[in-house]
Amino acid sequence: MSNVFTQRDADWRMGRIVYQIFVDRFFSVDPLSKQSLYPAPKRLLPWSMAPERGKKLTEVPHYAHELDFWGGDLQGIKEKLSYLTDLGIDTLYLTPIFSAYSNHKYDTMDYRTISPEFGTMDDLKALIQATKEKNIPMILDGVFNHMSFHSPWFQDALKNPNSPYRSWFVFGENFRFPYRAWHNAPSLPELDLENPDVRHYLWTDVVQYYLKLGISGWRLDTAIELGFRYLKELTEAAHAVKKDTVIIGEINNYPASWTSVIDGTIQLPLRDWLIQTAKGNISASLAQAQLDRYISDTGIEAMLKSWILLENHDHPRVRFDLNDLPSYHFAKYLSLTLPGNLHLYQGEEWGLNGEQDPLNREPFPWHRVGQKDPYYLLHQHMISLRKNHRALRIGDYTSMPSSQLLAFLRTTNLHQETLIVLANPSKKPVTEWLMIPDSKLRSHLPFIDLITGEKILESWGTYLPLTVPAQTVYILQPQQQPVDGYSPTKYYFED
Repeated sequence: MSNVFTQRDADWRMGRIVYQIFVDRFFSVDPLSKQSLYPAPKRLLPWSMAPERGKKLTEVPHYAHELDFWGGDLQGIKEKLSYLTDLGIDTLYLTPIFSAYSNHKYDTMDYRTISPEFGTMDDLKALIQATKEKNIPMILDGVFNHMSFHSPWFQDALKNPNSPYRSWFVFGENFRFPYRAWHNAPSLPELDLENPDVRHYLWTDVVQYYLKLGISGWRLDTAIELGFRYLKELTEAAHAVKKDTVIIGEINNYPASWTSVIDGTIQLPLRDWLIQTAKGNISASLAQAQLDRYISDTGIEAMLKSWILLENHDHPRVRFDLNDLPSYHFAKYLSLTLPGNLHLYQGEEWGLNGEQDPLNREPFPWHRVGQKDPYYLLHQHMISLRKNHRALRIGDYTSMPSSQLLAFLRTTNLHQETLIVLANPSKKPVTEWLMIPDSKLRSHLPFIDLITGEKILESWGTYLPLTVPAQTVYILQPQQQPVDGYSPTKYYFED
């Protein structure tokens, strides 16, 4: 058993604090000097201006808000690495950086060219070097299901039936347009992954190339549409370069089968579960049963490599979904206790608010840095708890029977690291006697809540007789240190 935890300790893909950067909106050293990079209908806007929804354009297949820029770039990220390390971030994930027409860059034109608004290949290499010096692995966003309408490859294929790229896309009269487009979005023609030349290019000239350049993994956009066979191929190609590369898939589906072909998933179903549980739409007993089944089906090793999130660039800010502080705090602290890497979306630590895209993509609020902001302090506390408690980072998950609470253990091979998580999502206090399914925990132990630092109770035999206040999460740490030099667990040798 101890060997399992030794391996987890050594695996950088587990127990991390992953920070997502939406590159255009993070930071720029001098955005005004790049004005020429944003010809109409693109716009370079002041950093203080908030995003607004725009109308559908006629001259290009985009909405106006997709072509509004704020000037963030790779040099800006490098400039602000100290801010991230001070917060406690130890893994970076960047939204797409390759040549593309839009501000979000999910419409790739050329995978081997950095989008000029973001910088150059030398800027990427400099950022990779800077992150290595700070021991921060960096993950890039791989958009391998579709490309941009503006891509020279696609334009050549569209206009020339004899183009060498014609077979890279799918053309036909049975589509809404003359070509197969991702979810019928005209700006995003799909690549034909059944073409082995396409896959060879993506797996070798893109995935492997950037891994050799020094990145540590890939987040795969719309991963479910690559299917099991091609995801397995991609993962194998990545692991052939670096065995500890991480391949994380954007999976909206139930993740169980998908973790057999990729390392981990973005836990979007758990995001929904967290929010609906915090809102009180799922009872504690049902939420517990759903969580138990979810973790069991996914597997603890894959869970530990996956990303637990409440926000990203595609979903409303959690303050929008949970607009009262008790629900917000409940979801935040419960997310902290789940097995997986803790994912934060830029500005989440400042409590930014906003509905769906583009309102959830506002520029980073640098003017607030240095303030004693309650949202920032909350996230500092969460990160500190993660970093200081091994069970939260790499611990196993064991459910505890309860009728009105979410209750589970996070355990390692060291019995003194055991933590007990109790969560009451209801709007009234809950009193229960809970049996602790842990044979190494002795009776009559005091328990400290790590969130508040307060002593909550003392166990009675193997039972916890306690009341959990409404919309509250406890992370209970049993105080097992010797008393006046005496310890009844002195012969509990860890294997």
